[in-house]
Amino acid sequence: MWARSSFQGRSWTSRAPLDDDELELVRAHPVVGAELVRASGFPVAAWFVLEHHERVDGAGYPAGLAGPEITLEARILHVVDAFTAMTSERAYRRAMSERDALAEVRRLRGAQFDAQVVDALESVCAAAGSEPAWSVDTITRRATSST
Repeated sequence: MWARSSFQGRSWTSRAPLDDDELELVRAHPVVGAELVRASGFPVAAWFVLEHHERVDGAGYPAGLAGPEITLEARILHVVDAFTAMTSERAYRRAMSERDALAEVRRLRGAQFDAQVVDALESVCAAAGSEPAWSVDTITRRATSST
């Protein structure tokens, strides 16, 4: 909501590059997200959200952390977030195939993305023919049965 209201007048389907103010808002979302998670009572998870756009080569944001300075959980979120974004339809572009998205993630392995996490994603995708151990249903059932 905060970002959308700050982008008033901009079309979400626009292919035009973001201006400096818009880019600053986009780059603030890990901080805002982390604060929301922290305020919801999950201070440890807030760190993962805060770091989920850091890159192993140090060129990420918001803090420019590199390699092992980034929590493993944030490195996992970074790969999953990027892969999901690439394979999802957007108003401004078509979804990439899983094969093409994996190729892109692989291309950025060791620079943008943690190499071991990329390897794990490839393993998960290769095993996709079998029934996954986790799904929205299994997580939802687990969450409701523990309350």
